[in-house]
Amino acid sequence: MSKILLVDVDSKTTLKGISWDKKELEDLYWNQGLLQREIGNLKGVSRSDVERVMRRLGVPTRKKGEALRHAYQTGKIKRVQAKGALSNHWKGGRCLVGGYVYIHNPEHPKATKKGYVLESIMVWERTNEEQLPSGWVVHHLNGVKSDNRPENLVAMPKKKHSMWLYIQELQKRIRQLENSLRA
Repeated sequence: MSKILLVDVDSKTTLKGISWDKKELEDLYWNQGLLQREIGNLKGVSRSDVERVMRRLGVPTRKKGEALRHAYQTGKIKRVQAKGALSNHWKGGRCLVGGYVYIHNPEHPKATKKGYVLESIMVWERTNEEQLPSGWVVHHLNGVKSDNRPENLVAMPKKKHSMWLYIQELQKRIRQLENSLRA
């Protein structure tokens, strides 16, 4: 039969010349709702020193999620995620995805869920003074997806665009075969 060993944790300790009382620490942490950082500021030590003393005295700590929730609820830390032009990551509303340039324009009818529209669509619509019809795409004549000059853009139905690309690939292959016959 095994014996259960009960250890009575001391209610006082000293760290860095500062005496700590378990009941006082429990009161500050649990009853007054102070963060370890705030207790450290009161005592003139770091947050990690407070954590070490709490462990030594057997004072239970909040789980990480609980601690964050408590800090947000009491207004001790604020969770603010700036969006758009206020964000630290803002690059003027232009981004490059898969070679295509996207512009932030959440009011546009063809905007993505995040509010971005292909620049080629916006340039084509501005040049032709009409909206791109539903089921149509803007094709880059020179094949460079980021070249959105008006003279490089042509709008066409998706089916015709697929056929156009297929024909271009066939023409490319024919030129390769002709060149191999000449050599």
